[in-house]
Amino acid sequence: MEETAAAVNTAMAAATTATMIGSFFLGGALYQLMSLIKQLQLMTMQSIVAIVYPAELTMFYGIVIKFAGIDLLNGPLWYDMWFTF
Repeated sequence: MEETAAAVNTAMAAATTATMIGSFFLGGALYQLMSLIKQLQLMTMQSIVAIVYPAELTMFYGIVIKFAGIDLLNGPLWYDMWFTF
């Protein structure tokens, strides 16, 4: 009985450690992704407001808006393939 309890204790400690390490790395990646999305949203919304910006910044915002509009999943094709409404 004690051997089984020790084996379960070791397995649970290993699983907890692996989960903690995995969530540490994935949490950092998700944080960076969400902060990138937030910054892209802010830059996109600033370019919609009618404020006079320098020409370089206007060109940069034009590129950012094109980049923010990229549909990685090819929306209409993907939605038609997986969902029916």
